[in-house]
Amino acid sequence: MSTYDYADASNWRGTTILSVRKNGKIVVVGDGQVSAGNTVMKSTAKKVRTLAGGNVITGFAGATADAFALLERLEAKLEQYPTQLARACVELAKDWRTDKYLRQLQAMMIVADKNDTYVLNENGDVVEPDKLLSGSSIIAIGSGGNFALSAALAMDGYEKDAEVLAKKSMSIANHVHSGGMMKMREKKTVSVDAGQIVDFSPGALHLMIFNVKAPLVEGNTTKFELQTDRCGDYPVELDIRSPLRPKMKDHH
Repeated sequence: MSTYDYADASNWRGTTILSVRKNGKIVVVGDGQVSAGNTVMKSTAKKVRTLAGGNVITGFAGATADAFALLERLEAKLEQYPTQLARACVELAKDWRTDKYLRQLQAMMIVADKNDTYVLNENGDVVEPDKLLSGSSIIAIGSGGNFALSAALAMDGYEKDAEVLAKKSMSIANHVHSGGMMKMREKKTVSVDAGQIVDFSPGALHLMIFNVKAPLVEGNTTKFELQTDRCGDYPVELDIRSPLRPKMKDHH
């Protein structure tokens, strides 16, 4: 029988980071998940940080304790090369590869400023993602990175806003892959700040209905109760519509 030391912080891993650069805007998002082995220990971790007075944004995947050690090193390099992100990343990668202590650190990082995006790993690689034909630059790391990247690439031609694209793609990546099936994770609550709009749509948050007593017929309505922490409960009546299908464009 195998055992797992959950108290060892080196075994704790942050999971997925996605970076989207589109229409002059750079967005880096994380899924907030920290796992130890196959157990999700936390789903609201802040794995995206700003450095250099907010001019650089970075996200990490891999061993959490190792990532924080690397963030400290990166911040020191940015202080040494304040306007040269590429130089700071290369110098960190050199130390990461050659330093006896740093070589033991297992993590990956996405680092970006207003102009450039880089991926750093424990092999000493510094990779700048290619631009797509659309002009976007999209990259993802971590165990859910392929899901997030695939979703972002698929929606890149349809979603113009970098932040919306990143959030929708991360929502898809947050599905749990188990036994060849994609399963959604339940969210007990949804936080909505004053003036904020939360979108329930394909690729984003979904409302799932269980134990339906009668068929849902297009053109009819169905009733729900919206429960809030501070403002009481509100009845909501929704129209039943058929699934939306993308319009096909003719190419001549």
